[in-house]
Amino acid sequence: MPGFLDNKCKCITYEKGVKSIRTILNIKPELLGEIMREFIDKKREVANEYYDIIDRDDGSNSPEFITQMQKLIDIDPDFFDPYVILYKVYLNTNNLNKADKILDTAFDRAKTIILDNDKLPDLLEWGWLENRHILRTLFNKAERLWETGSKHKAEALFRNLITMSPNDNLGARFYLLGLLMKQKYDDLCDRYFYNEDGGEMYKWYDKNAKNFPDEFKDFLDE
Repeated sequence: MPGFLDNKCKCITYEKGVKSIRTILNIKPELLGEIMREFIDKKREVANEYYDIIDRDDGSNSPEFITQMQKLIDIDPDFFDPYVILYKVYLNTNNLNKADKILDTAFDRAKTIILDNDKLPDLLEWGWLENRHILRTLFNKAERLWETGSKHKAEALFRNLITMSPNDNLGARFYLLGLLMKQKYDDLCDRYFYNEDGGEMYKWYDKNAKNFPDEFKDFLDE
């Protein structure tokens, strides 16, 4: 299993007490002096080609588009955005076996990259563009776990996402709240998660997150 210091990534190990780091990460004083491990993936050259294809795509999910995504996977099997795109294509066309297989492949490969002695990094931040394809993969896997009934596993993965990426740009906290409230996944998707009026989701979150202060205190204090 690759570690944090091989050629697959850049690894930064630092003390939380460094002033500039503390300012950027809004680290709490009681945590000063601990050591954190931050994972930053290497630059994926295939990413530029991926974004060019996405920019040209008309949304029809044509056979040519699917073939192009698969070719990108062949070029760099550890760049995960093409997997996630194909997962969504297969999911939307009700090809669930293919959808789950390709998402699981991406998820397993992502774990291989970021785990160090079977431990997740302390930080895997969205702010590094190199990390976003990994975070999207983890998020989609957590969502799929919930959708397919593996609620405890989904809850754990959403928590890990919030811990590693504390700004939570992907919105894992909304999904975690739904799980803690024992809400139905499909109902929340229709009402909030995939509702074009994102304001309703924030209203729902603000109303209910305060009932779980230990889980969401970092966001409620904002």
